[in-house]
Amino acid sequence: MGLQWLPSSVVDMGLSMVADDVIERAGFDPRKLRPLLAAPHCHCPAIFGSGEQDCLVLPEQVRALHNAWGGQSELVLFSGDHNGERPKEFLQQSARFMWDTLSAAAKAESKMSAAVDAYFSGSPPPARRNVCRRKSDVANSLLASAVSDYVDQNHGMEKAIRKYQTGGGLPPVVDLSALPPGGFPSVSSYDPLPIPTGPPNPFLDESDTFFV
Repeated sequence: MGLQWLPSSVVDMGLSMVADDVIERAGFDPRKLRPLLAAPHCHCPAIFGSGEQDCLVLPEQVRALHNAWGGQSELVLFSGDHNGERPKEFLQQSARFMWDTLSAAAKAESKMSAAVDAYFSGSPPPARRNVCRRKSDVANSLLASAVSDYVDQNHGMEKAIRKYQTGGGLPPVVDLSALPPGGFPSVSSYDPLPIPTGPPNPFLDESDTFFV
């Protein structure tokens, strides 16, 4: 039964009960949230899906959130309502999106870790030992390149990393506020995330069965 067929008093009472529970558990009132105002400040990759017959969360609302999103985002419209079964194509596209974005973050983490190690040890990686440059120059160059890639590729994952590491180590903290001439950002702490291992991309095999 759709909400439009229920008396407004019943809907208000139900929403109030849900809001009270959220306030008790999370400390905020969901009725006061304004997603469109916060969306431009969100930089993590996001994929939005909406059923074209959805009467609870209208496709126009989802499209507006997608357009306002501050980071990489994709919008997928499919036939169905709010509680309908999601089509296989949407699940596959979502899996590919997650694989691509999380793999990019993992590569940035790996490169950052190697550059930080080279920076503090003062030694270039084995592949560059035959380059006629000072070790400190190579290490600094590696760190500068890695920091740039880290900021570009991993900035959108900061909130997700913090949430993932709530009970563990600290995420990388890069100080970009003050750069002396010829200097590079200092890394105050670093606890790399585990890098995913496995086949190149299992989601691209149409014969595989997976669940989202």
